[in-house]
Amino acid sequence: MARLYTVANRYKKRLRLLEEKALKDMTRAYTASLSPVLNELNRLEIQINKMIADGRPDVEIYEEMKGFYEQRLNAIEEKIEKFNQDAIDITEDLQRNSVKIGTDYSKDNIEASLGKPPKGFEYNINLIDAGAMEEFVGFASNGSPLNDLFQKIVVDYGTDITNTLSNGILQGQNPVKIASEIKRQTMMPLYRANTIARTESLRAARTATVQNYSENTDLISGYIRLAAGDARTCPACYALHGTVYKLNQILPTHPNCRCVIVPKTKTWAEITGDDTIEETSDKIPTAEQLFGRLSEKDKKRVLGPERYNLWKEGKPLNTFVGIKQDEEWGPTTIIKPLRDIR
Repeated sequence: MARLYTVANRYKKRLRLLEEKALKDMTRAYTASLSPVLNELNRLEIQINKMIADGRPDVEIYEEMKGFYEQRLNAIEEKIEKFNQDAIDITEDLQRNSVKIGTDYSKDNIEASLGKPPKGFEYNINLIDAGAMEEFVGFASNGSPLNDLFQKIVVDYGTDITNTLSNGILQGQNPVKIASEIKRQTMMPLYRANTIARTESLRAARTATVQNYSENTDLISGYIRLAAGDARTCPACYALHGTVYKLNQILPTHPNCRCVIVPKTKTWAEITGDDTIEETSDKIPTAEQLFGRLSEKDKKRVLGPERYNLWKEGKPLNTFVGIKQDEEWGPTTIIKPLRDIR
């Protein structure tokens, strides 16, 4: 286990450095496209506060707000589309570099998983040139172009703004509260772009890794999910830790999932045909063993109080987890509602 996690942590560090740079680039691109819009929204809030201080009725303030957003919505959507084009370029570069790291990682963790070979036995690890895996760049988990995911940001923004404004007025909400919510929603394209970039670059790295595993079926029979195993790991990732997948299976994940994959290597007896050879492969703890390493406080934080109590009563971790086919993210892990567990 120590060997596999050492390699995995080195791999995650390289990916994290790439990701940090990409997210800084994303913020710069967002600022270049949307900062004038945020400045206008700030000025609107100042104007609303002044109108309130002057004793203007809410209905008059609402009309002012409606006119402001209706005049600018198309222009804001165009600025988001401009940001999206930059975000797609940034994400594709991140995917491309992640594929290279995933290829390097596949060799290192095959060696770590196998352990020391029998005396006098040599083996080769076949790797696909990272450039040959360009097909994984520019696509999302569900197989659609990245552009489709980013375009949905534009569509959702227009819908969310319209609903926030109309519902806020119908419910008689404070105009400042409505304006503040719309400003928050105007930041969402950046947050969603970051999530897409992070999630799809990790997917590209995993895909490259599995493709390289598939080139070494004399040594490998599948791959295994490894959860991060800390207090920030979700119940689904803990429950699925140690799950063995076939090489042609897609790993179910969720946005921002930090799980990595390691090879399910054959035993030296299977590889060499000599049943007398002692096995040296790294051992992986079960999901329950990994989860058991947390403090009781962190266990409760990960599961939540109700699921924690159910787990203490004997419910296994996999009771809390399901998998669904998500339109955007493909096979996706979910936490089951409590009503479906009891």
